[in-house]
Amino acid sequence: MVRGAALDIASGKIFTINSCHEERRRPFFTFGPLLTVCDDGKLEAFRTLWREQARLLRSQVPAVQHRPNEITQEDCRELVLSNIDNATFFSLYLTPGGLAVHNAFSTGAWENECYTARDSPFFPVVIPWQKLAPLMTPGPLRNELLALQ
Repeated sequence: MVRGAALDIASGKIFTINSCHEERRRPFFTFGPLLTVCDDGKLEAFRTLWREQARLLRSQVPAVQHRPNEITQEDCRELVLSNIDNATFFSLYLTPGGLAVHNAFSTGAWENECYTARDSPFFPVVIPWQKLAPLMTPGPLRNELLALQ
């Protein structure tokens, strides 16, 4: 349900996302030594951060003119927030600025381009490390990521 992996080249380790327990509607997961989202409270806190950053992202991307018979980023603008509350298929990966959340697995027919377009300004949504800090597991990886900002 939740996918992702990270390589720690310096220590020669790979960590992945694992399910805490299988529940289709509630994607509980661990992401290596960084995150443990295995209960309703943490899942809602994670989704709250995701929604907050998605709203901010959506408000900061300038509008572009819609072109007839072509999907543009304006067609995709509302999708950045549309599936967060019930998203069960998404991927996570590390960026220097924060945890990238890419809701690429909740697509339909025409929306697929919104999620997979390389130049989409809406996907992924990046949750800054400082905002994610309360959910992060204490340890060296958390410390390293928080020091990036």
